[in-house]
Amino acid sequence: MKKGFTLIELMVVVLIIGILSAIALPQYERSIKRSRTAEALVVLKSISNAQQMYLTTFKKCADDMSKLDVNIPADSLSADSGDGKWHFSVPAQAGKDCSVAATNSKHFPGLTLTLKVIYSPYKMCWSCSGDECADFLTLSGLKGKTC
Repeated sequence: MKKGFTLIELMVVVLIIGILSAIALPQYERSIKRSRTAEALVVLKSISNAQQMYLTTFKKCADDMSKLDVNIPADSLSADSGDGKWHFSVPAQAGKDCSVAATNSKHFPGLTLTLKVIYSPYKMCWSCSGDECADFLTLSGLKGKTC
């Protein structure tokens, strides 16, 4: 009596592994993307809180990140170079309505996420521009919180 696996049995095992990986890989990639969106939201929220404190103190929006009391790594404040990290900036401010923007051209090409702090009446709202905007807002749970 010969011991071992037949070619059919091996092919069935390979087929099962292929089906399982085809199901698991997209879910894994989606969870990675969801964690990247959460990272951007946390940092944008802390920057906007610092912007709000600056606005309360000086009655105007900060026009430079160095004026805000928030600790962001220097490489995240530079221009987006496609390195896969989020890059944050303070766009030109108009009056007492402040905003902070984030981009990540490697994982979210063309997407710009902006958190606006509106002074009167005080509120925060999100805006998004780019091709992946709908997917980003869905992943982050911000769909109903846009400006």
